[in-house]
Amino acid sequence: MGCMPTRVEIFGSGLGLSPTTTHHSPLISRKIVPECSAMSFTPAVAVAWPDFVSVKMLDHCDRTQDFQDAQFMTRLNALQPLGLLLLRMVLGIIFIWHGYSKLTHPNGMHGVFIQHGLPGYFVTVAGVLEVFGGGLIILGFLTRIAALLLAIEMAVAIWKVHSAGGYLAIHNYEFPLALAAACFALATVGAGRVSVDYALYESGRGPRPGKPKVKS
Repeated sequence: MGCMPTRVEIFGSGLGLSPTTTHHSPLISRKIVPECSAMSFTPAVAVAWPDFVSVKMLDHCDRTQDFQDAQFMTRLNALQPLGLLLLRMVLGIIFIWHGYSKLTHPNGMHGVFIQHGLPGYFVTVAGVLEVFGGGLIILGFLTRIAALLLAIEMAVAIWKVHSAGGYLAIHNYEFPLALAAACFALATVGAGRVSVDYALYESGRGPRPGKPKVKS
């Protein structure tokens, strides 16, 4: 490649100094003291410089976009307790509404249950499970257990009642399917921070086990 310069000084040509080697730009001069006179700048450097700047600018834009995406995801994560609270409220209201009608008007549901091969007293069982399970989900107390039981109930309802038209007739069981999936998801992730479960078991304020006794 040739010998390298031992010292490079960059200064303005307006300082009154006379550089040994002067760049073509009227604003900038370069004084180069090489070990041999064969070393010189080539036009390839000037050609490669815009490409280098473009690559650096694209890399900076990519990093900025990644940072903004990370900030957006962090903000969404901060809303997770609110999302779980809304999910619990909606599920609880739906189950309480349907369970209350089963408890107050059981005779109207007995025929439907018996027609699909279920005992008549299952109306009362389903009503109690939906009313109290929905209430527990709203409070966020024993949420995982209540949500799992309700998910199982909806799966049984799909199997015995809503799948008469075949599993391809999704319009017949789409509502209980959505309820079953939401309850199962809630059973896996828990009630969230805005709940009784979090205050009792997950926040660290609940009862802690005592220290083990050391036998002498």
